[in-house]
Amino acid sequence: MLKLPEVRGDLKIIAAKRPFLTDLCEAYEDACVKLQRLRITPGNANCPMIEEYEMIGAEIEAEIIACCTEHRSHQW
Repeated sequence: MLKLPEVRGDLKIIAAKRPFLTDLCEAYEDACVKLQRLRITPGNANCPMIEEYEMIGAEIEAEIIACCTEHRSHQW
């Protein structure tokens, strides 16, 4: 789930106009699920993949938020 709940409402509207956004949301969910699994696996405290998936999730989230921000700016 995205950290910024204020963009969630925009996602349905934007996804209807930009289908790639649905793919981004699915990729974000996949990255979050994988990250959670890595974090709960015993012995993974220093696993480099945790940092990698944190970065992947943050990058995808930033891209989704940028799409929402761009959409909002075009509405005005």
